Amino acid sequence: MSLIAEAHMARKLILANPEQSIASIAANHGRCRTRLGKLAALGCLAPDIVTAIVEGRQPASLTARTMQDVDLPLAWTDQRALLGFA
Repeated sequence: MSLIAEAHMARKLILANPEQSIASIAANHGRCRTRLGKLAALGCLAPDIVTAIVEGRQPASLTARTMQDVDLPLAWTDQRALLGFA
């Protein structure tokens, strides 16, 4: 659940600085560019996936490590299929 919170904070940080690249935002805030980008992508998870994770109803195979390692699609239906919710 803390990964979801961190992802939403990363997304807000990026959206608050639209004139800056992810690399410059990361540098200005002492963050890793790669991690910030991955977290921002996780901030775009389908709402029902977020709810399931917060409530502890995610598939057993879906771990924080898995979520950080996956190349997350933007389409929610594709997210559900990839993460085991479909």
